[in-house]
This record gives sequence, structure tokens and C-alpha cells, in this order.
Amino acid sequence: MKRLAAVIVALLGLAGCGPLPGPERELAIQVNALCTTCVDFLRCEAEGSAEGTLTLHVLEQKTFIAQIATIWQYLVQYINPRKTDRRGVTTWTRSGEAPASSSSGMAEQDLVRFEIRLPGARIDQYTGAWYGSGDSRLGSCRALARAEGRDLLATLRDSQ
Repeated sequence: MKRLAAVIVALLGLAGCGPLPGPERELAIQVNALCTTCVDFLRCEAEGSAEGTLTLHVLEQKTFIAQIATIWQYLVQYINPRKTDRRGVTTWTRSGEAPASSSSGMAEQDLVRFEIRLPGARIDQYTGAWYGSGDSRLGSCRALARAEGRDLLATLRDSQ
């Protein structure tokens, strides 16, 4: 028991030593991989799309088990740096005045290349560029403030 306590104290000491290397330049889309209760909203618009056409990716808060795992990963980040982070994602789409539709899946944030991989797409966090399968550019994305994201999500839900 004393040995376990010593390991925990040592890990907590290492956790405060300073930040791990981050992105080489500022990110256009910031998503905090250490926030276990955050819900992030990414609004994407296809190039040349009609007015009112949009896609909203809602990165959900982590499950209880994933929250515990994230806390552990934070404690050991100097010994074993994380390269990815996963969380559930719900993707909402609306084309013009048509009702919105949604689908669910898993999103993976690459903490080395700084991109978010979604079912059938990926987003470059440096530029906000939105790519489909095969690296075809679909358009661009931006992170929404949480209040703006919740309002847009409510609008999309009401239009179903």
C-alpha cells in the first residue's frame, strides 16, 4: 500500500512539470483532449453548398470509464504520452429547408497530426479543412462556442 501511494505521489509530481509538446502553430479548431465533460461543436459547410446546408459534428462528453482512463492518462503523460483521444460523435446534416438528420459514431482526435477523424471524414485542426474519404476536400469547419453550438443543435433537433 505504501508503494502504491509513493507511485501516485510521484506521478502527481510529474504531472505538474510542464506541458507536453503541443502543435507547431496555432490551431484553427481547438478541442481539449483532457476535458472529460466537454461537449464540442464543429460546424462544417461544403464548398459551393446551397444556403442553409450544413453539417454539425457534436463531440460528446466522455463516458464514466473513459473519464477515469483520461485521468490516468494525464497522470502518466510524461512516461507514456498519448497519441490519440476518442469520444462519441453525433453528426447532424441539413440540406436547405429539408428536415435535419443525424447519425452516431466514434471520433478520434490525432494528438500528433492534429486532425479529427470522423466516420467517413476528417478535419484538419490547423486549417479547419474538411475532407471526405480519399482526401477529397469537402469544405471547411469551425469550432462553435458552446452556447452557439447548443442553440444550433436545438434548431436542428426541432427541424426533424
